[in-house]
Amino acid sequence: NEMSGARAEKAHMLREWLTSDNGPQRVIITCRTADYDQTLDMGLPVVQIGDMDYSHIERFATTYLGDDLAQIFLAQILPKTSWEERHKQHLHQIARNPFLLSAMILTHKSSPHGEVPDNLGLLMHQLVSEIWEREHANPGTPNASFEELRTALADLAFAMLDSDLGIYVPYSYALENTGSELLLELAQKMQLIEIRASSVRFSQQMFQDYFAALALGRQSLSAYLHTPQIQTGGRYTAGKWDQAMIMYSGTTANTDEVLLEISRHNPFLALECISSGINASDRTVDPIIGSLIRIANTPESDARVATANILARIDENLAIPILLEAMRDGSWDVRWAATLTLQEIDITLLSGLTDVLWELEHDIQDAAEVAVRQLGPDALPTLLKLLQSDNWKMRRGAAWGLGRVQDRAALPGLVQALHDEDNLVSAEAATSLGQIKDEAGVTWLVETLQHANWRVRRAAAQALAMTGRPALSALTEALKNEHEDVRRLAIEALKEINDPDITEILLEASYDESAEVRGAAIDALSGTQDEIIVERLIECLADNTRTRWNRNRICDIAARVLAAIDMTEARNALEHWQKDEVQLAPRQKNITSKSSGSKSANRARERLQRITRPTAEAPASPQTLAQAQDKTNSQPQRDVVRPLKAELSPTAILHLARALENQEPRVRLAAIEALTTIGTSAALEILVQALRDNDPEVVKAATRG
Repeated sequence: NEMSGARAEKAHMLREWLTSDNGPQRVIITCRTADYDQTLDMGLPVVQIGDMDYSHIERFATTYLGDDLAQIFLAQILPKTSWEERHKQHLHQIARNPFLLSAMILTHKSSPHGEVPDNLGLLMHQLVSEIWEREHANPGTPNASFEELRTALADLAFAMLDSDLGIYVPYSYALENTGSELLLELAQKMQLIEIRASSVRFSQQMFQDYFAALALGRQSLSAYLHTPQIQTGGRYTAGKWDQAMIMYSGTTANTDEVLLEISRHNPFLALECISSGINASDRTVDPIIGSLIRIANTPESDARVATANILARIDENLAIPILLEAMRDGSWDVRWAATLTLQEIDITLLSGLTDVLWELEHDIQDAAEVAVRQLGPDALPTLLKLLQSDNWKMRRGAAWGLGRVQDRAALPGLVQALHDEDNLVSAEAATSLGQIKDEAGVTWLVETLQHANWRVRRAAAQALAMTGRPALSALTEALKNEHEDVRRLAIEALKEINDPDITEILLEASYDESAEVRGAAIDALSGTQDEIIVERLIECLADNTRTRWNRNRICDIAARVLAAIDMTEARNALEHWQKDEVQLAPRQKNITSKSSGSKSANRARERLQRITRPTAEAPASPQTLAQAQDKTNSQPQRDVVRPLKAELSPTAILHLARALENQEPRVRLAAIEALTTIGTSAALEILVQALRDNDPEVVKAATRG
C-alpha cells in the first residue's frame, strides 16, 4: 500500500521478480488489509493480524489506566446490554485498533468528565487538539497558530491523496503544499509527520486521512465519490478517499445531508459512515440500510458479504442472516468469504448448545441430535463459531452438530475443518459433509482420500458415498490416482451409489494392477446378475493374489460373489473351481500371483491343459460387436477383431471374448490369434473357454495358444 501511482504495473514487476531465477528464497511483504486487493495479490500465503478482542482491550486499558480507572473507561466503550450493543458497538469497533484505542484513552483522561468521542472523526479531531495543547507551549516550539497548522497539513494530505503519490513525498513537494518550513518543523515536533532525509510522510495513516477530511469540507464531495468496487468473493474494496469521507461525515455540521450525498454514489461507503457512529437521524439511516440489504445480491454482483461485513458493526443480527444465505447459495468465493466474515464477528453463543457439545458422548447423542435439529438454522452461528474453538472436543462436537443440522451454509466451515490438526475433528467434518450432500464439497472430500490418517480417509469415502450421484464423476476420476488406497476407497464409495453406470466402472477397475483395487472392485460387483460380470468373475478364479485389506485372495472374493449369482454359468464355474482347489491345495499353499504377472499366466496355462473339452456346447451370449452385423461376410468382422490384439485394455479383451461367440469360425480364429498375442492371464482364461468350441480348428488354435 506504500506504492504510489501505477500500482498495477509495479505489482506486476514485483510478481515477476518473485518468480524469477534471481527472486528471493524468503520474503515478507506487508500491506494494510484494506489495500491488499486483487491488483496487489502476490500469490503468496497470507497472514492477517486480527483486531483486538474484548480481553485484549481490557488488558490494554488496565495497563495504561490501572484497575479502577480502566473499569470506568471500559464501561463507556464495551457494550454489556442489548441497548449498549446498539449504541456502543461502533466504539467497540474503534477500540479494536491499538492506535485508536490509545487515542481513546488519551482523550478520556484529558476530558473533564471522562467522556469518549462518539465517532472516528471526532476522536481524531480531539486527539490532534490534545497533541497541540501538550506540545505547542514547549520551549523551542515554532511560533504558529493551530489553525495555520491544520490548514497547511490539510492541503498537504489532500494533495497527496488526490495525486496518488503514496505515503512518502519529496520534501520539496511537502513544502510547496504547506507553504512554510516552520509549519513542517512544528508538525514534526508534534509527531504528526516524519521527515527522513529528503522525504516526508504522515506518522500515521489516520493523521493523513483526518487532515484530508478537513480539506474535503472545501470541495464538492461528488467529485471524490466513485462507484463501489466489489472483489471476487463479494468483499468491498475501499477507495482511497473512504477513510477521509468517514471522518468528514463525523465532524460536519450537516451530517444527514452529507450522508445522503455519499449514499447516492456509494451506498457501501454510506453504511461505513453509519457504522463509525456518526450522529445521523433514523429517517436518513434506516432507508440506506434497507435499500442496501435489498440490492446486496443482484445478477450483476453478489455484494452480500460486503453488506454484512459493515452491518455487523451496527447490528450483528442484521448481518448474520445475510451471511448464512451467501454461505448457502453463493459462488465458492462468496461462500468462503462469508464464512470468514462470520468467524470474525463476536457472536453471542447459545450456552445450552455449548454445554451439550462439551459433554457429547455416545449415550447422549440421540438427545443431543434432537436438540440440535429443533434449533435448526438458529444453531448455525454458534456451531460455526465453535469450529474455531481452541478445544478439540468442542470443534469435534461442532462438526458433529453441523451434520445434524444439514444446512448447506456449513459447507465452507466443514471443508476448513477437514484440515484440522486433530484427526477426529477432520473425520467428523468429513462425515457431516456427507450428511449435507452438497456437490460443492465433493472435490474436497476426494482430496481427503489422500489424508495421512486412515480414519479420516475412510470417513471421506463414506461421505462421498452418502453424497451419491453428484460424486460419481469425481470418484471415477479418482480411479486414475497413482495411490492404490485412493483408488480402493473410491471403489468403496462407488459401490454404495445407485447408478446404472457404476457396474461398468467397477468392471473396468477389476483389471487394476493393484490387488487391493481389484479385490475391492470384484467385491463391489456383488449382487450383479449380468453375463459380462459373470465372465469376469470366472476369469478372477485364476487370480491367487492375496489382498492386505481383508487378507483374502482375489479368487476367494470372486468365488463368494459368484456364489450369490443365480446363473448356470456361475454355478458351473464355481463348482469346477472348488474341485480344482481341493486337488491343488497341497501344491498351492504358498503361491501368490498377479493378474498381469507370469505366475498367473502359468497358472492359467496349467488349467488350460487339465481341462477336457465338454461334449455340450456352451450357450452363446448375445452378439455385441458393433461391426459384426454382416452375417454373410466374415471378412469385415475379422478386420475388426485383428487390430484388438494390439490393445491390452479390459474393453479390448471383452470384445475378443464376445468375438468367440460369433457364428463364423474365421472370426473366432481371429479372436484366438489376438488373445494369444496379448498373453495376459485374462486372455488365457478366455482361451480356456474356447476349448468348448464345436469347431475342431478353433479348439486346436486355442490349445496352441
